[in-house]
Amino acid sequence: MRFQRESISVALDTFYAALGERTTEAGERSVLTRAIEKETIYRTKELSAQRKTLAEAERADEFEQWGNLILASPNDVPDGGADSVTLPNLYAETEGETVTIPLDPKRTARENADALFARARKSRDAAEYADGQVADLEDELERLAALSVRLSATGAEDDLSALRDELEEIVGEERVAGGNKPRDKKPTPKPFDGHKIRTYDVNGYTFYVGETADANDHLLTRVASPTDIWMHVRAATGAHGVLRTNKEPSRVPDTVIRKAAAIVAAKSQSVKHSSVVAVDITERRYVRKPRGAKAGLAQYSQARTVDVTPKLP
Repeated sequence: MRFQRESISVALDTFYAALGERTTEAGERSVLTRAIEKETIYRTKELSAQRKTLAEAERADEFEQWGNLILASPNDVPDGGADSVTLPNLYAETEGETVTIPLDPKRTARENADALFARARKSRDAAEYADGQVADLEDELERLAALSVRLSATGAEDDLSALRDELEEIVGEERVAGGNKPRDKKPTPKPFDGHKIRTYDVNGYTFYVGETADANDHLLTRVASPTDIWMHVRAATGAHGVLRTNKEPSRVPDTVIRKAAAIVAAKSQSVKHSSVVAVDITERRYVRKPRGAKAGLAQYSQARTVDVTPKLP
């Protein structure tokens, strides 16, 4: 049956409108297909990485034992120059067993032990995050697989729009390219709200240093936790430092504290060229900013002092 058209122009308009709808639908289907494939690949790789993190965490006790064994036999462990050392395994059920422990030849015995303790601690901390990530990633991969099946069976543009909404819910709107929905570009948030704070790794511990008075305030009031270690050069203006302790300040090795203190001294303009600098150290909970005090000023108690030579990593 033929439909009567009032004119050839109307017929052409109808044809091109239908063609445009099909083109739009095909384009949207292609965009969604590529997005699902890309996000599936990304999450599969991330899932593998998080599972490796969990596997590493299972060795945390072993790393800690190695560190203790090194400290238990200080005379048997060379202070640098060795790739490994074989020691009596005090943790073995059978008497007389030994264990070979890998070493960093550039480190002393104590530093190798501290590095092993840090590795054990980081493995345990990372495992807490990875455990939740594995569950989330497995769930997202299942949802992406289901979306892929539904996409192959979907024909109507309205259905494609619903699939896009669901895909954006899983992976985030900004990760799905194309489409006709207006997208407001969100500014990338600046670390530490834009304050000039440097981050260092000190033998596995995260260490923050404020580079301005305002940054020091932000570090003290917004970043540091009560049991983190706070430090500042004694009786002089300078940078504030905050060493993350994972709520275990008493377990932070003295070598780590001294290295962090040396960084604070090096980042403090008034003393950075001195040969020896006194740095006061206390837990964040013993530090307060007086009401109305100028930026960078803090009062503290329960402090101890270490003498260090200013040095950046």
